Amino acid sequence: MKSWSVVQRAGHPAWQERTPYVVGVVALEEGPSMLTHLWVDQKDLAYQKEVEISYEEINQHVLPFFKPRSIE
Repeated sequence: MKSWSVVQRAGHPAWQERTPYVVGVVALEEGPSMLTHLWVDQKDLAYQKEVEISYEEINQHVLPFFKPRSIE
């Protein structure tokens, strides 16, 4: 993760029930950066924290989210 923000009040009513949630900028291995939702607990937010993609279905739409990288 390069940067993030904790959203306390959603810009759209459909997201309000999920507040607070975290959005951030993730540097992809391929080079570009992506603005995305993060499934990271607020206390665990850290610059350059390693994350991995996770797809979630929200209201019949599959969206990319990023979560902390699992240690195997």
